[in-house]
Amino acid sequence: MGGADGKVNKIISMMLSNWLKINHLKGEIEMAYVHIPDKYEPYFDIVMDCIKLNGDDIEAQIKKITDDTKLMGECLEDNFLQFKLHSKKVRDEYEKAVDETIDKNNKVWEECERKIADSKPTVEKCKHDINGLIKEINELSKILNNTSFYKIEKLLELIEKFNNMSADEKDILSKLINISEN
Repeated sequence: MGGADGKVNKIISMMLSNWLKINHLKGEIEMAYVHIPDKYEPYFDIVMDCIKLNGDDIEAQIKKITDDTKLMGECLEDNFLQFKLHSKKVRDEYEKAVDETIDKNNKVWEECERKIADSKPTVEKCKHDINGLIKEINELSKILNNTSFYKIEKLLELIEKFNNMSADEKDILSKLINISEN
């Protein structure tokens, strides 16, 4: 507070010496005003009040200011305690929210782990079935690799020629096949 009082005293004395001309005439204070910069305007009323005070009034004002300062200090302490209480509530609510979120995440992970464990037999069965299919595909691939496609192509050509034959030609071919079998 010494810094604030010193600043006010410096401003008061500067204002008195630079901008106010005070003459004591007939027990009253006369003043002639000079332009005061806007930044000092808030202090002007304080200076004027100080000029008007007598010795006893100054002591009463100092006591009032001291009492007001004590009251403000008590209010600040109350406000600080309320702020601390509010901060604790916010911290507790935040911790609670974090704990709830962690619990929910843990439940999700536990559910995932359970589903993974439940799906393992199905996955193993699928692997077994896929391995069986791969073996069958490999066997078919070997058979196809050993197959003569030339003979298959000739057979398909023969079937196509047969399909293009007229009914009489098919009948004659049928009779020829039956004769050769007998």
